[in-house]
Amino acid sequence: MGRLMKEPLISIGLLTYNHEKYIASALEGLIAQEYKRIELIVLDDASNDNTSLYIEMYMECMEKRFERVVYFKNKENRGNIPYNCNRIIKEARGEFYYEISGDDILLPQGIGLLCEALQNHLQCVAVHANMIQIPDSHSWGDAIKTTDVIWKNKESGVEADNLFQRLMYGNCIAAPTVMLRREIFYKYGYHDEMIAYEDYEYWLRISRKEKFYFLNKPVVLYRKAETSITNFDIENDRLQIAIEANYLIKKKYIKMLSESEQIRCWKAYYTCYIRLCTQYQYRAGLSWLEEQRRRDGIKLDELQINYKNLFEKQCEEAEILAVWVDIKEIPHALGKYLGNRGICNIAIYGYSRLGVVLHKELLKDGVKIDYIIDQKGKMLECSLPVYTIEDNLPIVDAIIVAPINLYEKVKKKLGQKTNAIIMELVQLLNDLRYKNGSERTIY
Repeated sequence: MGRLMKEPLISIGLLTYNHEKYIASALEGLIAQEYKRIELIVLDDASNDNTSLYIEMYMECMEKRFERVVYFKNKENRGNIPYNCNRIIKEARGEFYYEISGDDILLPQGIGLLCEALQNHLQCVAVHANMIQIPDSHSWGDAIKTTDVIWKNKESGVEADNLFQRLMYGNCIAAPTVMLRREIFYKYGYHDEMIAYEDYEYWLRISRKEKFYFLNKPVVLYRKAETSITNFDIENDRLQIAIEANYLIKKKYIKMLSESEQIRCWKAYYTCYIRLCTQYQYRAGLSWLEEQRRRDGIKLDELQINYKNLFEKQCEEAEILAVWVDIKEIPHALGKYLGNRGICNIAIYGYSRLGVVLHKELLKDGVKIDYIIDQKGKMLECSLPVYTIEDNLPIVDAIIVAPINLYEKVKKKLGQKTNAIIMELVQLLNDLRYKNGSERTIY
């Protein structure tokens, strides 16, 4: 980090709710900031766990570290993030403003890097940066991989003038990395408390006339929920909130695009959420989108056919996962099943939903996974080596085909490439189900 021209006061807003598992790590990250002149404003939205207890435990340390500490605790849960954010912002006194959630962790150099970028680019009202994804289990002080950033190939620089248009197609700014000049709130107002996704709406509001700077350095650790059998289905009400919030945001700004851009923007919106509803078997969300799509006059005929087919496939996957939950009642059932057959080294074919779960469950059972076979090849983000079916495949004991209805199609081709046993995940789970006496069936 270069030398700052001056050290303005930075206001940090920390919004938290039921973050007892994470709040200590979040506070440790704030206290460890290399930048000195910071005020901290904490708002707890009436947590019903031990979040507030942890905050109070850190209060003495925070008061010694920061120039000013303000702590709010709502008497009742508001559940309105824009309202809570606005309350924090109105209390801020710093020249620059940064906000973080109680489940993320700010890297020690984070505030200094963001402040320096704003000072060096006076034409910009905001800076956003890169961030590192961490698993749900990550705690302060755990090792991190600096390569796990969300923007892999983007260079630092002032964002192009078409940032507003890009944002209309989808949010490309990571909220936990953003620092703003606080004066911007006087010019453009506070967050719209009627829209759940307050940050995305605000980037659109100001990007029409103001410039952003992107800093290709990680400043925060962003917590990503781990993939597991039991948490694959997100809460449908959260997905519905996202669908409706983004719809309201699009409606608010769509007229500022050209007619052709408006059509493309709506298609991008419907495509995104139809796929998400399909992925999580959310029928009510699909119905809502279909009704709005007809009202908006957006034609997605090809997508309609594709998503209906995909929806049925995802429902089959959900049933497979449900069977897997039953099987998991017996510890290491999968590992023992493979071990008893002399299968020690595994490759997984297909790294979509079921492939990711299979990877994790095999690791839990102590089974060695050598590589992944996937059509994305090296473009796939994975901790293991990735090959395509056209590559020369290293020797393993078995290859498990994870995706539904692909076994017969790929078995012959894999058999031409390797002497490994080719197994179908569905059949493997059926064998385990019968072996363990589960009453649930897949098909």
